[in-house]
Amino acid sequence: MQYLIVHRKADGVIVRILSRNQASKESLVTLGFNPITHDILRVVSSERINPTRWKVNHGVLVPLYSREQELMKTLAADKSEKDGYKILFVGDPPSANTGFGIQYRLLQEGFERRGHTVNSIRYQNIPQLIDMNADFIVVLSDYGSVHSIFDLGLNNLIYWFALESPAWPEAWNANLRKIPHIIPLTEYGAKALKEKEIPSDNPIPHGVQIDSLRPIPFPQRGVLRKQNEVDSKFVISYLGTNVKRKRLDLLIKAYAIFVKNYDQERKSILLLKTIISGYYDIVQLIGQLGEQLGIENFSSMIKVLEKEMNPQEVNQLINISDLGFNATSGEGFCVPTIEYLMCGVPFLAGKHTSFPELIGNHLPLVSVDDVEIDPQFYWTRYNIDSDHAAQLISQYYLNWKNRRIYDRQKLREIALQYSSDIMIQRWERYFKEIERKNIEAEYIKKATSSLLQVDVDEGQQRLYERAVRAVENTPLQTTHVQWIKVF
Repeated sequence: MQYLIVHRKADGVIVRILSRNQASKESLVTLGFNPITHDILRVVSSERINPTRWKVNHGVLVPLYSREQELMKTLAADKSEKDGYKILFVGDPPSANTGFGIQYRLLQEGFERRGHTVNSIRYQNIPQLIDMNADFIVVLSDYGSVHSIFDLGLNNLIYWFALESPAWPEAWNANLRKIPHIIPLTEYGAKALKEKEIPSDNPIPHGVQIDSLRPIPFPQRGVLRKQNEVDSKFVISYLGTNVKRKRLDLLIKAYAIFVKNYDQERKSILLLKTIISGYYDIVQLIGQLGEQLGIENFSSMIKVLEKEMNPQEVNQLINISDLGFNATSGEGFCVPTIEYLMCGVPFLAGKHTSFPELIGNHLPLVSVDDVEIDPQFYWTRYNIDSDHAAQLISQYYLNWKNRRIYDRQKLREIALQYSSDIMIQRWERYFKEIERKNIEAEYIKKATSSLLQVDVDEGQQRLYERAVRAVENTPLQTTHVQWIKVF
């Protein structure tokens, strides 16, 4: 192995070639070298240490040393541990009863408990971002069309993107590529972004508050079921909104088919924690399906719970249930799925979007009947097979009749990986990684300002024997001898 030795002296630059043995006897400073562009880079260091890895920066190979890496880690750690981060959330307000509204409340509580400062603004207040001086700006959104924030050129912008579909308007792609940091909620979302050639970081899922969601002991659970007049019933429940995407029409249809074909004794009941008159008119749906399938008093088998519930009441609703059911046509991350499992209650959903990743390895999923494109947002919508859903419900019903009890602790263990505490820890690690990368980028930027250009004589297959003058503003090291490894 041979090395190119560059001597910088008052009268210019002298280049000579030494073998490894000869070079090791010199007082040397390591340089990076790119054999394609013929750039050599002097790293600010007075010690010769073997580089632990190489960082490519605009065609220049920059050696990063253990000492610099430890320095960067220390700076990032000091920032978060001593001062805490200033974090700004953009999106639904914390009072909103939406997936991201709930997540904001969990994040705010968790971050503030760990010494960070949290603020939030609505989308219409985006111009205020420039004045907020936050360390990180996190956009919470289901959609990729928030144009005004993408155009601000913010290096500390993070987009927490809930992908409910593998397709979206083509116009969104240009906006998404402007964002320096995109975090999908699941691997499903990461795959969808990759297929569109949109860079993203590792997923950070939504979190669930484990303290307020837990299995209630069977004696107490029996009392709750009696209080809610479902003590002798097979209870199916839905917890969510009444919007088009949730496909409450297919959910009620699947339940009607189950009642018609499998529940002749009328031992079941469907509890819907939603509003009656949203996108779907639930009363009208129940009447139509009962008449079509010839189910007498079908409306008496469905109960709509419209009143707001606190966390304790949500925990009770889930615990009196034997099965959670969601017929949604697409979810970036379905929080109720994890909430039911956290309480030890099985959950039924379609075999599409994020559900195979969340529960596909543990619980059966409903097959998809057909796929359509939403004309408003161009989302791909997956409509479940209501007949197959009714069949799967019947299997849970049979287990209930035969008193086969699910391993509630096992279901909870599946859900614990999505606890809000773990989510907060993931975010802190991510913030530190971004800060480390920013420090590293600044280090490389400074290092690449000290370049020595080597002009290679391509007509001769000899080692690099010529060099041009050094950059005038490059400070001298304690030694006048510098070296690079010849590739």
